[in-house]
Amino acid sequence: MMTRTQAEALATFVAKVRPDWDHPGIVAAIGKAQSKATPLQVARALVNLAENSDLRTPAMLAEKGQHWRDGMEPTGPNASHDVRCPEHPTHAHPCPDCATKRTPPLPDYLEAKKALTAKTKPKAREPKPLTSDVTAARERIDGSQA
Repeated sequence: MMTRTQAEALATFVAKVRPDWDHPGIVAAIGKAQSKATPLQVARALVNLAENSDLRTPAMLAEKGQHWRDGMEPTGPNASHDVRCPEHPTHAHPCPDCATKRTPPLPDYLEAKKALTAKTKPKAREPKPLTSDVTAARERIDGSQA
């Protein structure tokens, strides 16, 4: 059972996306429908109903209809979140029609790319071993001062 707070919040949301529907009417429709389904199902059905721009009110929420469909399959031209090709709106990127029109990279580009990837990193210089003999270190220091 949907609480009054939940019904008010849901009605506020739907009233924002359907400003032509009044808030009290949405709350009343939710109240009539809430005995038929879970709060989530009522919310889903109300949002599905709100998609129908031909309806002037949400009064038919409690009645049987397509708005109670279970699946949340997207419908319509922008239903999926795919990026559409600007030239071929029915295709998602990468567009197969545009792919056939693409020119292959120039051989110079391919050679340059191959040369860049083939380069090896320069070898790291070997570090000079540290002198652990204090006497040898002193002799080196003394020898450089003379």
